[in-house]
Amino acid sequence: MENINKPAFSVSLKDNGNPSHPVAMGLTKREYFAVHIATGLSVQAIAGNHNSIQMMEIDVPLCAVRIADALLKALETKSK
Repeated sequence: MENINKPAFSVSLKDNGNPSHPVAMGLTKREYFAVHIATGLSVQAIAGNHNSIQMMEIDVPLCAVRIADALLKALETKSK
């Protein structure tokens, strides 16, 4: 996927020829989407009384990243 590691909220900075200055900072789109998806999944898990440690530590993060990847893929396909 082309935009998986692009910044969610890009900030352009002039580096004035200094390679140590970042061009963009912050979360990637993948990270940003995954955080919000994980929040929603966690709330649903707790509301459904599925609050086991294993679900919160394994299932929610894994599902959030997979859904974020699918979202990015769908957005990339739609924009072509």
